[in-house]
Amino acid sequence: IQVRLLYKLLWRVIFDLRQRLNWHIQRLSLGFYAKQRTGRLVSRIISDINQVSQLINQGGVVLILDFFTIIVVSVILCLMSWQLFVISVCVIPVYVFAFRRYNHLIRRMSKQVQRRVAIMSGGIAERLSGISVVQAFAAEQNEQARFTQDNQLYTEKVLKQAWFSAIIQSVTVAVVYISNALLLGAG
Repeated sequence: IQVRLLYKLLWRVIFDLRQRLNWHIQRLSLGFYAKQRTGRLVSRIISDINQVSQLINQGGVVLILDFFTIIVVSVILCLMSWQLFVISVCVIPVYVFAFRRYNHLIRRMSKQVQRRVAIMSGGIAERLSGISVVQAFAAEQNEQARFTQDNQLYTEKVLKQAWFSAIIQSVTVAVVYISNALLLGAG
C-alpha cells in the first residue's frame, strides 16, 4: 500500500511537471523557437521529465523507505547493543565521502547525456520533418553520417556515465560488506 501510494504521488508530480513545462514552452516567443530545434524541445518534455521520474522513483521512494528503516534498525540495535551501534555508525563517513567524491561527476555526466539526447532528438525530428527535401537532394548518406556521429557521441556519454555509476555502486557495496564484517567480528 505504501509503495502504491508513493508511486501515485510520484506520477501526479510527473504529470504536473509535464503540464507546466508544456504550458511554459507554448508561451515562449517566436524568437526562441527560431533558435531551438524541435527535437530538443520534445526531449525536454519527454526525456528530461522521465529522468526526473527515475530520480524520484529510484532515489526519492527508496530514500524515504530507507530512512524509516534506518531509524527503526538503529533503535533496535541501540537497545540490543550500543557497542555494535557505534561500530555501525563509524562506517557512515566512508560512505558519505565516496558519495560526495563521485556525485558531482555523475550529475555532470547526466547533464551531458541529456544534452546529447536533445541534440539527437532534434536531428531526428528535423530529418523526418524535412525528409522530402533530404530525398529530393539525395542527401540520405549525409544525414545518416550526421545521425551516426550524434549516436556515437551519445553512446560514449552513456557508457562513461555507466562506468562512474558502477564505481559508486561498487564503493557502496564494499562499504556495506565491510560494515557487515566489522559488525559480525565485533558481535
